[in-house]
Amino acid sequence: MAPTQIVHHPTFSKQVKRLKKRFRSIENDVAKAEQAIKVNPRFQTRVQGYGSLEVYKIRVVCSDIPHGRSKGYRIYYLYQPEIPKVTFLTIYHKSDRADVNRKEINQLIEGLG
Repeated sequence: MAPTQIVHHPTFSKQVKRLKKRFRSIENDVAKAEQAIKVNPRFQTRVQGYGSLEVYKIRVVCSDIPHGRSKGYRIYYLYQPEIPKVTFLTIYHKSDRADVNRKEINQLIEGLG
């Protein structure tokens, strides 16, 4: 089986850049999440309501605020096992918002082509 490729949606990259102003270690935190997902992309929490699309949510520790995963980042990603490919769709800090709505995720997925 080929190694899982990880790519970032343009929206995700913009969000990381914006969050980096407040959280200097975000790139290292995202890199750790990428390593965990490469080992097992389906180990995270699968988000229901997307039919056959495999959309997952992962909680990531924010190294700048040492309060564990509950006070960290949330990353939503699309896993395409037939390729195999993971696309990071969106990231936010838990203190900024409670959750992402389904419409927003669908728009990001549709933007992939």
